Amino acid sequence: MKRLLYIADTVPFPFNTGGKLRTANILIQLSTYYDVDFVVYSTDSVTDDQKKEMNNYCKKVFCFAEGIPPTLKRVRNVLSAKCNKEFVVYSKHMQKAIDQLLISNKYDLIFIERLYGFQYVEDYLKNTKNSSPTYVDMHDVESDTIQYFRKMTSSMIKKLYYSIEYMKVKSLEKKVITAVTGMITVSERDMEIYKKRYPSNSNKLQYMNNGIDMNKPQNEPVVKRDIATVMFIGSLRHPPNSQALEWFVSNIWDCILSNEPQAKFQIIGSGELEDSLMQKIKAKSNIEFLGYVKNIYPLLRKCTCLVVPLLSGSGTRLKILEAFSFSIPIISTTIGAEGLPIKHEKNIMLADTKQDFANETIKLLRDSSLANRIASNGYHVVEKNYNWENIVSKFVNHL
Repeated sequence: MKRLLYIADTVPFPFNTGGKLRTANILIQLSTYYDVDFVVYSTDSVTDDQKKEMNNYCKKVFCFAEGIPPTLKRVRNVLSAKCNKEFVVYSKHMQKAIDQLLISNKYDLIFIERLYGFQYVEDYLKNTKNSSPTYVDMHDVESDTIQYFRKMTSSMIKKLYYSIEYMKVKSLEKKVITAVTGMITVSERDMEIYKKRYPSNSNKLQYMNNGIDMNKPQNEPVVKRDIATVMFIGSLRHPPNSQALEWFVSNIWDCILSNEPQAKFQIIGSGELEDSLMQKIKAKSNIEFLGYVKNIYPLLRKCTCLVVPLLSGSGTRLKILEAFSFSIPIISTTIGAEGLPIKHEKNIMLADTKQDFANETIKLLRDSSLANRIASNGYHVVEKNYNWENIVSKFVNHL
């Protein structure tokens, strides 16, 4: 078989976040075409089960679980050319391993997850005349997210920090698209943004939308849904998710609860929340903070609806696609559902103000026929457009 060097900045198993879900499914599908050498950095310790799962799809696995650099080092990094996330996922040991793999092997493809893994092949691409075809999967437009937070914060120190990070990330984006064979976006919106920014390299842009493994919901036993369980799913380490959760808890949940006293709100996601937000959650009624859940599928089977109150970010929303595959009705902001072929009141409920978001959620909780119709139409969106096998096959065939 052909050989693939796959570089990632997070262990994709278990795939309990949107980013991990995308990485895991692309890895699984590419492993049917290539012998994969998988090199991954992890800010958390890696379990034997995670290693076993990676080895199921890879010829060799090289895992570097070196944690997050100390705060003082990250503060010092502000003065360097590296952006924060690039610095956080860098390891000299991982660099040495990748350098050795590139010297010892001729790869038919190098595939890099996210912008920040590019640093590991930068010198290789610069110094090797016949370098292997190299693609970076962008996941989102990271610089836009940073710019949004710069505008939103009232702290002058944070504004300065975000301004510096924004310039660093923009510089890295330009460096990456100039050096690689192709840059992959997860939505047409993201592709258009990059085309406008880098018109001379627009021919390098490719679109690989997110997908879903449709076998997952089919393998999960069908149970009776709860009457009024509202669910939020997302990595709590991802700033747009924690911001969305705070907006919902602070401004929307009380209105829903006053109209539907039996309603329950479940929060699922890995990572820690800021103390101020956790205190708000604890002070509210009928909220269950579940944190990291190893297997969310039984909970997806039971919940009444999913909320996606995102106010920033880009990419395609895997949590929406997964909920669609489980026939769950969804209430989302317009930003939260960007990039998906959806329509308000046909296959999703869209709301961008606090009151509208509360009203649309209440509407779904009260009207089971509406909820069922929205859920059924959402399922058909995934069934028609988001099958991972077809998505990756199309990418491989165009290489």
